[in-house]
Amino acid sequence: MTERRLIRVFPDYGHEWPLWGNSTATHDYAYAMSPSDYGLSSKLTDRIRAWYDFWVEHQDFDRDWDSPEDGIHWIAEGKDIAASIRAQVKEFADVRLEVGEG
Repeated sequence: MTERRLIRVFPDYGHEWPLWGNSTATHDYAYAMSPSDYGLSSKLTDRIRAWYDFWVEHQDFDRDWDSPEDGIHWIAEGKDIAASIRAQVKEFADVRLEVGEG
């Protein structure tokens, strides 16, 4: 039986995409991943890019969000993006969004 992959979704400074893979007993996957590694659609890839770029532009590690509304909007969009990823990879992977609550 093939082991399911886990796609973790969270931003991190210095990385191009907020997608992270995992290694399993039978496969050694790279840790920092891109949408093309999972065969995600171009529309979803564009949404992930916009979501990540919004985080880079409006969230600061030391100061938090530019406004509480920015954080709330970003979390909601992240939940929707994770659901969309889940729908596109349901045959081979599980998806876990790992972000705070705004």
